[in-house]
Amino acid sequence: MKLNKKSFLITSFGLLMLLFLINYFAPNSFYESIFLDLNNSLFEPVLYWTVSVAICSFVLISFNDHLYQLWFERIFSWYLPVGLLLTFLTSPNLSYAFPDRLGVATLFGWGLVILTAGFVLFKLALQLKNKK
Repeated sequence: MKLNKKSFLITSFGLLMLLFLINYFAPNSFYESIFLDLNNSLFEPVLYWTVSVAICSFVLISFNDHLYQLWFERIFSWYLPVGLLLTFLTSPNLSYAFPDRLGVATLFGWGLVILTAGFVLFKLALQLKNKK
């Protein structure tokens, strides 16, 4: 399934807002005890991934559709599943040998942002070189 870049931007920011609302209304609610366990193991890593995807979609909205499609096919389509798999294979608890789940989500999330920035800069440099 391919999303156009506007739908991708709206979806990523919508999910981000949903996760912020869940985190905002959870304290002092009837489901706070359930939420605290789920937050550490599920919501926080997904929130970090969503922030990274939202940053990438915000960067890509200003470029042409062809660049977005190339990024979606060549980077996002394999990086996100592999990153999520590695994120949720780690333990949600702190470990001395390996980062916890939130640390892995942060690491791979920023990796996606850096990889996206590098991809965009590389493609722009190629376009400038071809114009000369």
